[in-house]
Amino acid sequence: MIKSPLDLKNLNITDLIIHRVYLPGQQAHFDVEHSNNIIPLSGKAKQTLEQRLTKVLSKGSKCIEMDIVEDDPLEKIHTLHDAGEELFVSKTKDIANKLGKAQTSKKHPEGVLVIVRCSYGITKKIRAVAIIKAE
Repeated sequence: MIKSPLDLKNLNITDLIIHRVYLPGQQAHFDVEHSNNIIPLSGKAKQTLEQRLTKVLSKGSKCIEMDIVEDDPLEKIHTLHDAGEELFVSKTKDIANKLGKAQTSKKHPEGVLVIVRCSYGITKKIRAVAIIKAE
């Protein structure tokens, strides 16, 4: 969770997965279209996304903090840090499902849930997991 603006120098994305969150028909909550694979990133695409995330999540950004009430969110994050690919995909699906159930108002726009496992820092690398709902 973002408590203050971050200084994401040397952001390095290691894993990325995207799940689609949408409101079908007249349902009371959003549905989720899950991805089953980590998206491989390299070269210009990786560099562009790292630059964009650095800009969006750094000082002066307009991020909104979100809590997952029924669970310990830090436990979920720590699990994602060291998870193998299969567990990482499974746990991100759980997070996407919780978002879909939590969004009960049509005023919330549909979008994608982007979950990124990364590190940042110059002298000391800090591991991080970014969970971003993008409209």
